[in-house]
Amino acid sequence: MVPKLDFPRYDGKSDPLIFLNRCESYFHQQRIMEEEKVWMASYNLEEGAQMWYIQVQQDEGTPSWRRFKELLHLRYGPPLRSNPLGELAACKRTGSVEEYQDRFQALLPRAGHLDEAQRVQLFTVGLQPPLSLDVEIHNPQTLAAAMSLARKLALRDQYTAPPSRAPGRVPLPATSARLPLPALPTTPAPTAASTTITVEGRPVKRLTQAE
Repeated sequence: MVPKLDFPRYDGKSDPLIFLNRCESYFHQQRIMEEEKVWMASYNLEEGAQMWYIQVQQDEGTPSWRRFKELLHLRYGPPLRSNPLGELAACKRTGSVEEYQDRFQALLPRAGHLDEAQRVQLFTVGLQPPLSLDVEIHNPQTLAAAMSLARKLALRDQYTAPPSRAPGRVPLPATSARLPLPALPTTPAPTAASTTITVEGRPVKRLTQAE
């Protein structure tokens, strides 16, 4: 007995590719006829997506399943690209490996048919050196193996990276000691010279304290 699956629901707040793929799986498993596909999918639209479909029916009636998928992609999918394969090839790792994998897998279904070796090569080159070189050395044969290997190598690098040190600061040896600065020579204060003054027309010599 074939188990009955719950039909997926869609509210327009995420990429419709996942919703449509689950619809296709449901149709195949339950052997749904072509003329019933749009009715079932549109019945399970929610919130903004349901309001969108009401407008579609008013504008062009009930579309075919192929037209329904096209319209849903135009309304809720990512912006259309003239070269989806080139966009996939331009995808590069700028943060963590997990973030790069998510972006790569989001672009992959729209890039057309690629064999497994091409997928591995595109993913590996986008990892950026030196991680891409490490993955190439192991020569993974599948995309899943390349992704798993990239995560393991990135995790290894986190544990083997040397501790960071502030630039331009050189630590002093542990055995070094500060030497006392030499005493500066002192200069004796100048002594006051004796002076001669005139009192009532006669010269009088004024003695200094030392004299």
